[in-house]
Amino acid sequence: EKFRENTLDSFHEGFKAGASWVEFDVQVTQDGVPVIWHDDHIVTLGDDGSPNHQEICELSCTQFMSLATGQRLVRTFAEADSGELLPWLCDDGCRGIPATFADVLQHAPLELGFDVELKFFRDRPTTAAERQRYMECMLEVLREYAGNRRLFFSSFDPDACIDVKRMQQKYPVLFLTDLKNSHDDARRNNLEAAIAVARGAGLEGIVPCVDFLLPDLEQNLDKVKAAGLAVLTYGKANMKEEHIKTQ
Repeated sequence: EKFRENTLDSFHEGFKAGASWVEFDVQVTQDGVPVIWHDDHIVTLGDDGSPNHQEICELSCTQFMSLATGQRLVRTFAEADSGELLPWLCDDGCRGIPATFADVLQHAPLELGFDVELKFFRDRPTTAAERQRYMECMLEVLREYAGNRRLFFSSFDPDACIDVKRMQQKYPVLFLTDLKNSHDDARRNNLEAAIAVARGAGLEGIVPCVDFLLPDLEQNLDKVKAAGLAVLTYGKANMKEEHIKTQ
């Protein structure tokens, strides 16, 4: 683990290791620059050691890059898992700096396909105006730099999937769903709802969590195929070779 995630260095190394596709998340800064970053916020440590959370959309691209490459950056997933804030370090130092969407479109290997996840706010709803601005900034960069690169969109936000499908027809759109029956938005709660979203919006497919598909895998996949949709999967179970072979 010598390369930070979501960097050009990591994409090049993944390609050299045999990856034909990479997945990454896009955020948009206050000044309209799409950047590659997993969360809607960035966390750094203050002078007193307390965490400072800032939304990417409230930072300029210059401010974001400064924080993302600084010594006070900490990993948010560590905070979520254990309450402990850890420095963003790799085994032999951290190679690679955060990239803009334009950077990766221009400089990642041309043979490398992109799964571009459209990412929004974790702790509050996204307004229609916020989604519209996000899409316009992201699609403007895409039209200028994508060329003939293989690419598709995915998102856990059904409205984002609908919007990006409405605003462009060139690239496939797939609805991501964890299939947990715990969301306020009923469209996110089960496989049948995900299929209905995809078919209703003319999406190309869905990306469900494999952990929830496995108990009735063949039956679940038949439902998706019968709807004329493509299906990809994600989840921890895909780390096991036996589950990959089963699929």
